[in-house]
Amino acid sequence: MSQHEKQSELLGGAGDVLANSQSDPYLSQAVLDLQFGHSQRVGYDVATNVLSQLNGVGSLHKRRPEHASLGVLRSPDIPSILVETGFISNHGEERLLASDRYQQQIADAIYRGLRKYFAAHPIQSAPQGGPGQTASTNQPGAITAAN
Repeated sequence: MSQHEKQSELLGGAGDVLANSQSDPYLSQAVLDLQFGHSQRVGYDVATNVLSQLNGVGSLHKRRPEHASLGVLRSPDIPSILVETGFISNHGEERLLASDRYQQQIADAIYRGLRKYFAAHPIQSAPQGGPGQTASTNQPGAITAAN
């Protein structure tokens, strides 16, 4: 895969705009900022839903998602969240985290938070097929191609 194609894929198709704006660094930076800003907003919204579900599992140390400058959370094209499930330095939390039941409750809460977000915000996908085909979503999570 060429470097241009990799860049375009990484930026959700914005690589074409960047390639055609080599002489305008301000346009390139604006495209990256827009892409990153959108990714951060979606990640925050997803995290809010996950936190609301985790609230039913145990006590929360933070009531709202926090922004972090971790590399894994700074992708311009993929919204990201990091879920801290407890502190092993706290003996009570360490005991809970070692429990299969508690781990399952956390996993279920994260799943419910993700489902809640994506039920409210269905994924909009570009057509995957050849010319003349379109993609449509009939229900959350189901994508079908039609001619």
